[in-house]
Amino acid sequence: MVIATNMDKVNIVKVRPDPDQPRKDFDPGKIALLKKSIEKQGIINPLIVEKVKGGDYVILDGERRYRVAKELGMKEVPIKEMDEMSPQERIITQFEIQEQHESWKPIEKALAIERLAEQMKVPFMSACKLLSINERTSEYYLSFLQLMDKERFTGAGLNINWASPILRTRNAVRRIFQDNEEEFPRNIEKALEKGIIDRIQSGEISSSHDITKIKDSLVKKPAMIKEFIETEITPDQMFVRSKAKGAFHLRNIANNGHFLISHFQGFAVRPDVKVPQGVLDLVKKIRKEADDFLKRFGDLDN
Repeated sequence: MVIATNMDKVNIVKVRPDPDQPRKDFDPGKIALLKKSIEKQGIINPLIVEKVKGGDYVILDGERRYRVAKELGMKEVPIKEMDEMSPQERIITQFEIQEQHESWKPIEKALAIERLAEQMKVPFMSACKLLSINERTSEYYLSFLQLMDKERFTGAGLNINWASPILRTRNAVRRIFQDNEEEFPRNIEKALEKGIIDRIQSGEISSSHDITKIKDSLVKKPAMIKEFIETEITPDQMFVRSKAKGAFHLRNIANNGHFLISHFQGFAVRPDVKVPQGVLDLVKKIRKEADDFLKRFGDLDN
């Protein structure tokens, strides 16, 4: 068995994994491939370790290589030693190292950042900023951490991006109960979350738009939550039976209306292109629809 040269080697009994290692999920298939490689070529890349009191070494990066080395009965492993660090410095270093590995999962990243924030006694978003994580990604991580059943979400193998619409739905339903001065029991709240996760996993929910239908339906008719939890009712069925379509369209009028106004105003400041007739016709149609809307639902005299 070949061991790479030009690196320090230590007795494997002096090396141990870090129980707080941010990366927890190790693919058995990839470990099997690594084992074949190490059997043939030895450990090419050294384990990155931190020397601790007593002379032992804690692994910062290379736990898979360490596990394979033990399975193969290797007596020594190559290491690259780093100076002793504070708990915060260790997590930051581990995070930066793991960021170089493509297979590191976002959920593991979120949990690592949560530990860092707790140790530093700073808000989660501040810890994300310290690690140069952009705001949108940070919000995905935070949404996941605010789920009530993170284990089910993780076990379902869902993309972390699903966490935000699930959380929005749960919070929207809770607000409806609060506005009606009713209790929203935690077991019902958790069951709602579970129902959405299970439907995503089964493929019944295929987009955040489907979750929005559930949210609109439950906001319009909170009593449907029992049916959603206990039966196999689909998002489309809920949307129709709760008569939530009006709320859906009204929300989009509000959201897209603000967006459209900003573009009207922006173009008025810098009309640097000729307005095509098709755009003028579309604006006239928008004005007509808006006038009809106001006649039906507003008071034009005010």
